[in-house]
This record gives sequence, C-alpha cells and structure tokens, in this order.
Amino acid sequence: MGLVVCRIIFLISFRLFVLCLCLSAPVHSHDGEVHSQESVGANLQAAIHWLESRQRDDGSFSSSSDSASVDQATSQAALALLAHETTTFAPSAALKTLQSNLELLSTERLARLIRVLTIMNEPVSDALTELLKRRGADGGFGYFSGYQSTPLDTAHALLALQKVGADTAYAAAAVNYLSSAQLASGAFGLYEDQASLEVTAQVVKALKPYLYRFALGDTLRSAMAVMYSSQRNVRWGDDWETALALQALVPLTTDVTRYQPAARGLADRQALQGHWDDSVYTTALALSAFTLLGSVDVPVDPEKAVITGVLLDADSGQPIGNAKVDLLNGSAPGNQLNDDGSFAISGLEPGAYMLGYSAPGYLSASQNVSVKAGQFVNVGTIRLSVAPSTSLIKGIVKDGLSDQPLSGSVVEAVVGASRTSAITDAEGRYQLLSEPGAATLTASLPGYHTAVANSDLRAGSVVNFSPPLLPSSQPEITASSIHGRLINSNELPLELVSIQLSDGASVISTQSDAQGYFEMLDIAPGDKTLQLQKAGYETMVSNLIVPQKSRVNVGDITLKEKPTLPVSSITGRITDMATGSPVAGAQISVNGKSTRSDNNGFYHLSDIQVLEFTVSVTASGYLFTDKLLSLSEHADISLDIPLRSASLGGVTIAEVATDKNSYTAYEPVYISAVLENNTQLTQRARLFVRVLDEDGAELASFTANYLPPLDPDSSPDEIAHYQQHLEDTIEEVQPGQRREISFEQWWNTQRIAPGSYLITVQAFDGATSNLVSEKSTSVEVVETRRLLSIAGDAAPGYALLHRETAIELYADIHNQSNVPVTLDFSYVLRNPDGSEIVQGNQSVQLGPEQTNSRISLSDFPYTFAESGDYLLEIFDLNGAAVDDLATGLVFVPPSIRLEATQSLNPAEILPLEGISVDSRIEIKGVDGE
Repeated sequence: MGLVVCRIIFLISFRLFVLCLCLSAPVHSHDGEVHSQESVGANLQAAIHWLESRQRDDGSFSSSSDSASVDQATSQAALALLAHETTTFAPSAALKTLQSNLELLSTERLARLIRVLTIMNEPVSDALTELLKRRGADGGFGYFSGYQSTPLDTAHALLALQKVGADTAYAAAAVNYLSSAQLASGAFGLYEDQASLEVTAQVVKALKPYLYRFALGDTLRSAMAVMYSSQRNVRWGDDWETALALQALVPLTTDVTRYQPAARGLADRQALQGHWDDSVYTTALALSAFTLLGSVDVPVDPEKAVITGVLLDADSGQPIGNAKVDLLNGSAPGNQLNDDGSFAISGLEPGAYMLGYSAPGYLSASQNVSVKAGQFVNVGTIRLSVAPSTSLIKGIVKDGLSDQPLSGSVVEAVVGASRTSAITDAEGRYQLLSEPGAATLTASLPGYHTAVANSDLRAGSVVNFSPPLLPSSQPEITASSIHGRLINSNELPLELVSIQLSDGASVISTQSDAQGYFEMLDIAPGDKTLQLQKAGYETMVSNLIVPQKSRVNVGDITLKEKPTLPVSSITGRITDMATGSPVAGAQISVNGKSTRSDNNGFYHLSDIQVLEFTVSVTASGYLFTDKLLSLSEHADISLDIPLRSASLGGVTIAEVATDKNSYTAYEPVYISAVLENNTQLTQRARLFVRVLDEDGAELASFTANYLPPLDPDSSPDEIAHYQQHLEDTIEEVQPGQRREISFEQWWNTQRIAPGSYLITVQAFDGATSNLVSEKSTSVEVVETRRLLSIAGDAAPGYALLHRETAIELYADIHNQSNVPVTLDFSYVLRNPDGSEIVQGNQSVQLGPEQTNSRISLSDFPYTFAESGDYLLEIFDLNGAAVDDLATGLVFVPPSIRLEATQSLNPAEILPLEGISVDSRIEIKGVDGE
C-alpha cells in the first residue's frame, strides 16, 4: 500500500507545462566526488547536519513532515550525504534498511538501491539482474517484472544502469521508448497524458548522457522548454519540485541566468536549522541541487544605465558647436557632443539625475531623468535657443583656392561702438556673440585678402558667416557667389533639391545636379536666408551672410529624411564583454521582432512603434541579457551590447570557424573549433554540432567525430568495440593548451533555402556529459541555380532501318538548385550526316525539390532511311549553370542481306564407286543498302 500511496502523492503534485529551451550547461567538476567540509558553504553544512540528525536508530531517515515514503526519504538522503564528508551519518545502517527481498522492491526503489550500492562499492550483481527483469519488449522498464513500461520507471532504471556503467546494451531501446512516450506538450507523464514535473525532470536527467549518441536534441529541448515555461514566481511548485527541476536543468545550460532566480529563491527558503519544509526528502533533493550548483559561478551583471539624446539649435535644427551636457547632480564629467549633436552618458548607477544642456550664446536648459539598473534612456531631441539679447555668429573660414580650413583667422563683428572678435581653431571654426543691429563683419589672416560683409543682426538669431579667403597673390573676385553639395544621411548625393536664396526683397532659385552640387552666381552681398526642400526630406532653413567679392562654399549639407511613420530603429554590435570580439549569431528581440547578428556582430531592427521596450539578447555560450529602453520620441538608436561569457570552467570553445563564409546549394560546410583549457587539470570533452535557421529551428545536429550506430542486439564483444568508439570521440586538452580541431563530420547545404544559418558547437564533459561550453558562427547560403547534368534521351534508343518507328525524345535533368528555376533550351535530332530531322524549343519550371526530372520534348513516327547514330543535341540553355550537358542517341544498324554458296568436293565421281563427298555451304551477310 505504501508504494501505491507514494505514486499518488507525486501524481497529485504534477504541473502541466508548455515549452522553450536552450541546450547549454556548466562544468560540474565535483560530480561524483566527495566534497570536503571546507569546500561546503555554511548553509549546505547546516543542511548536512540536519539530515544527519534525522537518521533513526534502524538507519532509516524520516521526518513527520515528509510526504514521501521512508524508503524514498532514506535513499535520497543517502545519495545526498554520500557526496559529502559527514560526521554522524551511518551509511551501512541506511543501506541495511534499503535492502530487502529484491523481487518485492519497486523499480524506483531498486534503482535507487543500485546507485547507493555502487557509491559504497558494494556488490550490485543481484540487484542489477533483478532490475533487468523489469525490462519490457518496448525497451522501457515497468513498475515490477511483467508490468507495462512507464517513463518514470525507465528513467530511474537508466540512471541506475549509468551509475553501474552497464547501460550501453540497453540505452538505444530505452531511449526509443522514452522518445515515443513524450507528450505533445514536450512533458512526460506518470500515466498516459498526465503530465508530471517529477517525471519530466527524471527523464531529462536520464537522457542527458545520450545526447551525443542519439538524435535527442528535439526531445530534450522540448522537455526543458516545458519545464522553464512552467515556472511560477521563480519556482516550480513545492521546494522538492524546484530542487528536482534544478538538478535536471543545471547540467544542460551554460546560461545561469535562466535558473539563477529559482536557485536564489530556493536558497532563501532554507530554514535556520538547515532544512527545507522540515522534510528529509525535500532537504536531500535541495542539498543535491546545491551541490551541483556549488561549482557554478553565478556572476552579477555589472552593466550600468545609459542616457542618450540629441542637442540641436532650435531655429535651424542643426548641431550646436561647443555645446555640452552635464550631470548636475552626479560625478560624471561634462560630455562633448558628436558632430551630429548626439550624446551618451554611460556608467550610471540606478537613481534620479539632473541633466544640464549649455552652449555659448544659447539659453541653458535642464532636465530630470530617472534610470533603472541596466536601463537605456533616450531623452530625445533637446533644442536650445539663442539668448534673446544677442546674436550668435558662427562659421568656418577656409582657403579660397585649396578649400582647406584656416587656423588663426580673426573674425570681427562691429556694431556701432561695440566690437567683438573670435579666432578660428584648427578646423577653421569659430563662434562669437554680438549685439544686435547694423554690423560690419570681417575675416582676416596675414597673407590673405580680408573678407568684408554687412549684416543686420537680429536679437536671438543665429547666422552663418563662412567667408573663403583668397591669398594676397591672387586677384580679388569681382562678384559674390554661393556653391555647395547636398547629401542624405548615408552621404549619397541628392538630386533635384529645390534651393532658394532670399534677402527679403528678391529670391534666387536653382536645383542640385545629379551629383548633389549647386551654384548661384552674381549674388548681392549681405544677409540671406537659404531654404532647401525635397520631397521626402525635412525642409532646412538657415541664415547666412554673404561677404563682398567672395565665392562662398557652404560645403556638404545633409538633409534628413522625413519619417514615414512614427517608428524607431536600433542598430549596433554584439560583442564579448571580456575580449571585445564580435559575437556572431546572437538573437536580438524586441516586441516580437527578432534578428541575428552577423559574423562581425552587427545587427539592425526597425519598425519599432512603441517608445518604451526591452531589447533581449541571447547567444550560444553567453548569459542572457536585456536592456530596457525609454525614448521621449521616436529615433534611430545606436546600441552596442556586450555579453558576458557563460563558459564555466574546464574546456572552453574559444573559436568556431568554417572553411568559407558563403556556400552554394549541395555544398559541404567543413567546421573547426579552437578549444582552450585554462585549468590545472587535463580536460576531456565531446563536441556536438547544431545547425539552426534564422527562426531558431534546428535543421541538423551531429557529432563532430563519427560515431557508428549501435545495434540493440549487439554481442558483448560488439558492445566493447562500440565503447572504444565512444571513447575515441573524446577530445583531450592539456592544462594551458589551446588546440584547434577539424571535425570529421560536416554539414551539407543540400537544397536549403538561401539565407543566414547559425552553426553552434557544444562541448560536453567527457565524464559527466554536462554541457560546459558552446560557441557559434554564421554562414550564408546563396541563391543557386545549377544543374548537375542535363542529357538528351530517346525511346526507343534502337531502331531498324527502313521501318517506321514511334520515337519520343526526352531531357533528363538532375537539378541542384535551392530556388525555383526556369530553364529555356533548344534541341535538335540529327541524321548521321548532320542534317536536321526535328528541332524545337522547350521551357521548363523546376522547384528545388524536383531533383531528378524527365521532360518530354517531342514524339512522332519516323522511318529511318540511313543506318548510324542519330544524335539528340541540347543547346542554348538559359536559366541555370550546368555541369554536364550530354547528347542523346538513337542507333540504327545497317540492313543485312544473306548470300549462300554451296560447293562439293570432289566435283565428279564414278558410278558405283565408294567415295566420300564433302559438301560445303557458306552463308555471308552483305549490306543491303
């Protein structure tokens, strides 16, 4: 009755799951080893001592709060405590309570007993023999001998066989049974369709070592996904379920952030006395889970918040020279702006900040911004206005011949008795404030003609005065002009931009040419307003002063495209936080949209219609990260995201490479990897390859080294031979070694659709089968229109001379394209003398799946008048490249006439004379034509 009650208890606690996964995992160097007291934290030590205190005089373990049976509690406590140095634990006494009539033990109890016996180096042959009696014809194991197989009993049996090292002969059939028993949701059930977290976790634990040997990627991923998706409030049901889920998931993910919250929550729920729920069974499971987690470094993400924005002139919408952004209540220094007016303040702790915006001659502004940890806040466009009591004059002074900036030029503005001046910097730039009113502006430099202009400076205005200075050796220009070039944000020329130059009384108009250039001649000097307009672009208006006798070059002017919709875009690069190297194949997701980084780490996402959103990034071998972005207005955001490596010691995959970056259809992709061992011990690992499409669907998975399949009916000698093959697949890396490995197996692109594909290499610990490292690269499959061969053919291929024969002509096509192709070609059937019998044209449409096709060209009756080879030629093929173009043939043998001759020897004989006569008949074939 106790056994049945035990099953019902677990059945009641089942959870229904639905799924999502990432096959990745940490090094667990302590698996199977005894942990010393010095290496165990205080909390785990408290759990050990509490468990020891629960052992009764008869050796069993129990607690009044346990819902599990005494046998379950005892065996689980023994398995947990045997992994540690203990003080009062009596393993022999515990073992004695677990041993009884083997035939009466359920498969679960028997399997746990075998694991305890193995750890204690006790004989297991009798228990193992009894366990194998529970094996059914379907390869699974039942509750008792002769019972129907169940996933839970099969999982426990496999775990026991693995511990003994006797699973090889039975693994294939058991794996097939478990794969067939998986529910549509990805979970496994205790009975039929009753999904159970306990069963799913135990099956995942049991299948883990076979990922390398069998095609279990989809099975494990769907089971793990259903477990992850079933979390509620960072836990799986009760604490014993959370501990069991962690035992299953931790060895199969390198991204600790996926289970870190659940592990922390479980740790927080430990009682001061060291137990969980005052339960032996739960505490033992939790102790085993944290023992597994003990070798995993769970880093804290150090990334800080970032504030970005753009600072522009309120009137012109152009960047402001010498502007800066200050944190008025922070320690960050003033931030200079980029040429386009953008700025970024990084490294901010969570909290509230006041930003100050300032520029000489402009009214200052401030803004309050609150940020969260790791948040990216875009404050939008800040527009500063010129102080209302002054006029701001700015520009660039250049050499009128070479167009090079002139440093040290003096620019002066004189308004009545007021005189202000500025000196140009190394880039020829200057900026000065002047009183409003009628002004005389000059720009001078020794060795150059002085430029002079008159202007009516308005209060609060910004004007551009950028005179070119001619060397004194050159004659002065007699009239003024303006020229420049118009470009877009990609620095491409803009044609047919409408350009208007106005002085309030008259307007001069022109358009930019195909290269974006424009020029206006014979311009009267003085104050001008320049207006630039083009459909699809924002109109730009700026004030400038045209000097006397000067050819003004306004340089390259960038027009901004009008947003068609209020949307944002993100562009950036994904890099390794430690090395700065690009991370290829990272998946970047925003509000259901996603893309992958290329081999240089770059990515782009567009059409983001909300102002606050989260950018999530996942990449093989890296910790998951996300960034909360808050925008005050839609913008094109530049966001580089560094990722923290998830390699957890042991073998690290430092690089993954392919022989090329781009492939055609039906081409092999050869893969190599660089392994590193930064530990003091020799590390052993098996390598596994996964190929994913742009949506993350797995297209192929295989071992790096060839591993032959194992026949379930193999003999002991064949099993031993297979074990040697399995051992040979392990790569060994010495301490401090960096080793490049070229894989024995490869991926063939076959007729896969053109696009980008992710190749992920995973390293599994050679002893524990835990996933310890992974790394990805991406390859491009290009559009391929290729025929391996096209050959003419005829039926029949043999015809008789002077006989009417029904002839059908064909083209046999071997297609190796990965996109639909339309083939156009001509054909001709020729007489032996080369003259045409029939000629035609053919058009054929083939999909990539049509790899071998026979196309009918023509059929007709024909009387062959000559013997010889009648050739069917195919020519003028368009629509695809062809490797082999073959000619067809109809063979007509010559017509044969028989001639017979007879001779007698001797020709004459005498009557009644006995003599022998030799008669000869000769038949000869003669050409009948």
